[in-house]
Amino acid sequence: MSNIIISKTDSMIRQVKKTLRELENFRLKLEHPYSEDRFDHLLQAADAAEVTCLQLRQMLVACLSTSKEKLLDDISDAQGYSVEERNGVICIRTPALPLKKRYRSNCSYIAEPLMHVLEQYSREHKIHRLQDAIVTIRHNYPSDLPARYIRDHDNIEVKKVLDVVSLFFLLEDNMAHCDLYYTAKPSDSYSTEIFIAPKPESQGIIGGFAVGESDEKSEKNAMV
Repeated sequence: MSNIIISKTDSMIRQVKKTLRELENFRLKLEHPYSEDRFDHLLQAADAAEVTCLQLRQMLVACLSTSKEKLLDDISDAQGYSVEERNGVICIRTPALPLKKRYRSNCSYIAEPLMHVLEQYSREHKIHRLQDAIVTIRHNYPSDLPARYIRDHDNIEVKKVLDVVSLFFLLEDNMAHCDLYYTAKPSDSYSTEIFIAPKPESQGIIGGFAVGESDEKSEKNAMV
C-alpha cells in the first residue's frame, strides 16, 4: 500500500512541477505579445493541474478513509455547484467551463462533482426528462475583464458537461430534439449556468432566474 501511495505522490509532484514550468513559460512569453504559442503553455498548465486535482481526490479517499460522497459534497459546496427549478426551468450552476484543448481534456474534474450534485437532486426531486428541450449555456465573467479576454463560445469545452446533464434531464440531446444556445454576462466572478426548458416554453428561458436590465439583454441575445 505504501509503495502505491509513494508512486502516486511522485506522480502528483511531477504534475505540479509541470504546471509551474508551463506557467513560467507562459509568463515569459507574455513579454513577447506576438508569440503565437504562448497560450499553449497555459493550456498545458491547466491540463496538468486538472490531473493533479483528480489524483488528489483519489488519494484523500484512499488515505483518509473519507467516503467519495463526502469528498464530493465538500468539493461541490466549495466550488459553487447548485441546481434549482423555477417556473419549469432548471438552472444548473458550475465553475467556469474550461477551454477546449489540443491535447487531452480532463473535464472529469468538473463532471465528477456535477454528476454528484445531480444525483443528489434526483433523489430529492421528481425529474421529468424532456423529449424536446432548449438548453442555454451562459458564461459569467468578471465585469472588469477586458473584452479582448472574453472567450469565444466555440473555444469552450461543453460536451462532457452536456453529456452529464442529458443523463438526468433530456431523453434526446441531438439537434432534432435539443436546441442549444450560448450567451455571456458580466458578473462578480467566473462561472457557468445551464438553463433547461421544454421547447414550447423556450422564449424567456432565463427569465425566471434573471434580475435586472443586463440579464434581460443577455436573454434577448441568447434567443437571437
